[in-house]
Amino acid sequence: MKVVLTLLSPPPSLNNSTYNVPGKGRVKTRAYKDWRRDAAWQLKLQKPPHFTGLVSVTIMLPMNTRGDADNRIKAALDSLQEAGVVKNDRQCCPVLIDRGNVEVTTITIEPRPEL
Repeated sequence: MKVVLTLLSPPPSLNNSTYNVPGKGRVKTRAYKDWRRDAAWQLKLQKPPHFTGLVSVTIMLPMNTRGDADNRIKAALDSLQEAGVVKNDRQCCPVLIDRGNVEVTTITIEPRPEL
């Protein structure tokens, strides 16, 4: 069963997701935490199934999304995990990210056959 979910804003770039704190290491920025929380709620409202096995994920960004597309994969997968769509984002393999003729970020998830 293929599931298509949407996010109103594209995932933030990893370049803007964390900062260094002496003695603590990398800490998530407030903007990144806010985006993840909002994205998780948007996903939950779409009532997706909960995937327990391996899944393939395709992330389609709007064509006008700035920056490197690959810097946005982690945020998108983290939001899937936070929303409970996947138990752990390690289940997501392969992951494809692209830009296309979409108005909002679209995430397609499909179960993989057991290996």
